[in-house]
Amino acid sequence: MLLKIIIKMSQKILFIMHMPPPVHGAAVIGKYIHDSKIINKAFDCLYINPAASKKVSSIGKLSFGKIFFLFSLLRKIVKTVKTEKPDLCYMTPSTWDWGFYRDCLTVFILKRLNVKIVFHFHNRPQTGFGDKWYNKLLYRHFFRETNYIFLDRVLTNDFKDYLDKKHLYICPNGIEPVASNFEIKSDSNTIKFVFLSNLIKNKGVYDLLEACKILKSKKYNFICDFIGKSGDISSDEFIRDVEKYGLSDIVTYLGPKYDSEKYTCLSKHDVLVFPTSYETFGLVLLEAMQVGLMCIGTKEGAIPNIISNKETGLLIEKKDSFDLAAKMEYCINNRDKVKIMGQKGKEKFFKLYTKEIFEQNITNILKDCIKND
Repeated sequence: MLLKIIIKMSQKILFIMHMPPPVHGAAVIGKYIHDSKIINKAFDCLYINPAASKKVSSIGKLSFGKIFFLFSLLRKIVKTVKTEKPDLCYMTPSTWDWGFYRDCLTVFILKRLNVKIVFHFHNRPQTGFGDKWYNKLLYRHFFRETNYIFLDRVLTNDFKDYLDKKHLYICPNGIEPVASNFEIKSDSNTIKFVFLSNLIKNKGVYDLLEACKILKSKKYNFICDFIGKSGDISSDEFIRDVEKYGLSDIVTYLGPKYDSEKYTCLSKHDVLVFPTSYETFGLVLLEAMQVGLMCIGTKEGAIPNIISNKETGLLIEKKDSFDLAAKMEYCINNRDKVKIMGQKGKEKFFKLYTKEIFEQNITNILKDCIKND
């Protein structure tokens, strides 16, 4: 009898969330949650991965295989809900394109089954998607009688017409701290910039190449390395474009790097450059900050709150290669300030953005969501 009471007291959560592969921000955080001792100790956890794409390049593209996968996924969700009767369903939904319509169907079914839902948003809708009358209707249904977690308060502006403050939570991402021996070891004679992300156009790949071209024309001595997998730009295409820009002596493509190899590579640089034009958070900034790199990032999504402008890094305008070149030029001419800002960024990381802080914050939010009516 006592065992039954203990089991009943354990709050059960069904996590419908992305995990690698492919590797992207939401999947990385999903993996952290899945493996978290803090979260798994606090709740009786069930996990379903809704990812139909195994490669970054196929994300957001509809196919017959994905349609078939969707029906299999929905069957699995319904069966799990009816069998396990979770107290809460945690979802990492898409906010636009076919992924949003897919998740609307999932949400409709969960609501019919009287399941309490909390959304954890890792993406933003494309401009104009929410302006269409039928998407407005879907958003109203989507957000009604649910809880929602955003990575930063500024990101709530995308859905301000649909949110109830009583059900709104803010929780910045966090990542696993690496060993302390990953300290900056860059050659002091040549400043080294690094780009870390998949090769995707809206991550600012060509803006950075343009900025490098501007700096080279001014005869500055610097290096810029690119780390990441192919996206909508293939590695071969990128290497050809580097040659077209006349930057083969300055720009090097290092390919994808993971785990300790990634941090070893980062620690050989001075400045992370992340000129993205579409972003919610930017985990790469945290990866760079914790090893002491100064960061240059755009005024996009949560980035202005992650990078303290002129304290831990520099902010630039989106799609502005001249502004980016000017900020990189500042770094070249102020190596001492680059080092100081990198150290302050590292301190900020350990104060706000570790995996343990994130896991404890999420645990507290999920407990509150279960109580929240």
